[in-house]
Amino acid sequence: MEAALFLLMVFSLAHGASTLETVSSGPTGTKTWTSGPTDNICQIRDMALTYEKVGCFKDKVDPSERVLKKIAFEDRDKDQSQQTWKEWKTYLPELVCRCAEAANNMGQVDFGVQFFEECWTSIKKNDDYTKLGGISGTVGCDDTEFEDCEDTSSKACAGTANLNYVYKVLRVWNKVLPQTSWCTEVGRTLIARQISYAECQKRCEAKPGCKVIEYWEKPGNEVCNQCLDTSMVTAYTNATTPNYPVYVWAKGKNKDIYKYLITLISLKWIAPIPKGMLR
Repeated sequence: MEAALFLLMVFSLAHGASTLETVSSGPTGTKTWTSGPTDNICQIRDMALTYEKVGCFKDKVDPSERVLKKIAFEDRDKDQSQQTWKEWKTYLPELVCRCAEAANNMGQVDFGVQFFEECWTSIKKNDDYTKLGGISGTVGCDDTEFEDCEDTSSKACAGTANLNYVYKVLRVWNKVLPQTSWCTEVGRTLIARQISYAECQKRCEAKPGCKVIEYWEKPGNEVCNQCLDTSMVTAYTNATTPNYPVYVWAKGKNKDIYKYLITLISLKWIAPIPKGMLR
């Protein structure tokens, strides 16, 4: 049984779908949601990635002069493009999340969407995406309504030809276990009730030493707890609990957490999370 669970987990991590839907709340499933005007969260499989909007900046076609030099992917396929225009309002936030994931996987924090369907990022950290200048009033970068993008709006944005709409990855959190789990009553302390997942994450980060949270998601009954003892993390299966479902989230790099998840399974979920894995 444990061997089958292990193989299922490895397969799901390697082949999990990245399709997203734009929603306003809740971290279950694969979604995107907004926690503020410019502070947005993508959930891609079991990773929750927060990014912020930066602005619209000029770029050049010449590879030697590009400000973001690495193209992570592009969707410029005839059939894909036709579908893109039909579903632009939902496609663009999904594109931004995929681009954020790609940048994070390459160890980068800055990324840009250019020419509507292209994802660009840096080859090295701290590349100066501002060196060719920004666009006043963001004319040339469009939002989900094909209107001029506003940096203070919650709407996703994309650059047109030779323009990047630039974003920055702020933080990455990951589910410690893919299924519902908790820290148990003795392994946690309350942060707050009836706050969003994003707010729970932020309040944990403001607390010294807080890098693991237990979040109960039932709308209207949300509970945000700090996990004090990660050795207590275990599966939670009582779906009749008023606050259910519940997940434990840890702040850290995606690949490292997945490695630890496999360790949890092999040790029957009793190993504490190594401090060096959390950031």
